[in-house]
Amino acid sequence: MAGHPEWITDPRFLTNVLRVENMDALKELIEGWTQSYTVNEIVDKALGAGVPAGL
Repeated sequence: MAGHPEWITDPRFLTNVLRVENMDALKELIEGWTQSYTVNEIVDKALGAGVPAGL
């Protein structure tokens, strides 16, 4: 969905525990990605990937 398949294999985010421990880094990546799109585009991308989303 985000166009960053490397995030899936990033050792900082492999498990939920690691994602929580590295929340600041994950949040920074996601915030950077979202700045490239409108809210509607993000919702469309999420829905297209099967992720519940809405306005």
